Amino acid sequence: MSHFLRTIPILCILSALVMLSACTTAPAPTPGSDLSSTPASTPFNRIDASQLQKGMAVDSVTAVLGSPTKIESFEREGKTFEIREYRRRFSQFQGTEATGLERIPYIDPVTGEEREELAPVMQNATVNLVEVTELLLHEGVLLEWKQNLFKLGTSYQ
Repeated sequence: MSHFLRTIPILCILSALVMLSACTTAPAPTPGSDLSSTPASTPFNRIDASQLQKGMAVDSVTAVLGSPTKIESFEREGKTFEIREYRRRFSQFQGTEATGLERIPYIDPVTGEEREELAPVMQNATVNLVEVTELLLHEGVLLEWKQNLFKLGTSYQ
């Protein structure tokens, strides 16, 4: 029975680690896109899509967002469309996360015996992100846009 009671704190810590790791998800990158090659920027350099409006001319879009990372053209039903892609890479402090377990010795106050318990190792976590904004244009006019945020990974300090 005492072995069972000793495993309860370990199980609680492990289940907490599993739940914490499930909280940081992001959509999967599109096939063929290499997000890690996106140049780094600051969080203040994020793309502000609130300034975009349907019907904007391509010159106005460029004035707001700057030069795109990539431009692709395609035809559909005899019409030529353009997709402009903007990428921004940045890091964001997420807080502290449990990254492992360590054994902590202590003296049992009841028996006076030296024992060990498992405690989480906490570290500061910084998430590395890429924001991708895609714009759909036809004849130099903005029709639609979408934004996605992709998680490249987490670094610990």
